[in-house]
Amino acid sequence: MVYFRLFWSLIYTVKESVTFHGRNGEWEWLVEFDGNVVLDLHTLGSFLDKYVSKPLLLLDWSYHEDCGDDGFQCFSRELNDMLRTRRKYIEDSKENIEAWERKLAKEHEGISGTRKYTPPYYYETRIILRNLEHERSSEVTQAFRKTYEKCHEIQRDQFLVPYFLWHANLSFDTEALPMRYLADSVGMCMVGTRVGRN
Repeated sequence: MVYFRLFWSLIYTVKESVTFHGRNGEWEWLVEFDGNVVLDLHTLGSFLDKYVSKPLLLLDWSYHEDCGDDGFQCFSRELNDMLRTRRKYIEDSKENIEAWERKLAKEHEGISGTRKYTPPYYYETRIILRNLEHERSSEVTQAFRKTYEKCHEIQRDQFLVPYFLWHANLSFDTEALPMRYLADSVGMCMVGTRVGRN
């Protein structure tokens, strides 16, 4: 039997969070999802049991477009689209976002003096499922801490999460879940609770 509690957390957007409590009295999973996401909590525990070997589950960006095996391409396209057509959501950090894109482009091309930036996925961060009992849980925490710190300069966490996961060598341990699979498995859907959402 999995027990859970529901609470609100505030970082940059309001997300609902669910922590799943295991038989041993420890929290097993932290599940965060945007306020316009609906999940069937009755099926979530058994769903998460299938992924105990993974430290992190995220929504794969591929429901927007196919990234192939190069998440950087989707990052770059979304960033440029946002700069052109959804600028109001990033106006306060426009220059920082442009500098971030230049930095990652250099790393992606392998000309920055560091290892070549090759993220296998680009993620939608409207749902984050963290395995708190996984041996790499503290590394996930560090990657999210770096993401949070950088969010003070850049308004979009999903521009940051793939990089900090890749930098911590967590990209291939993170499961990128297709939206259709989440819809079928845990009833994930999005509802119109917000106006003007990006």
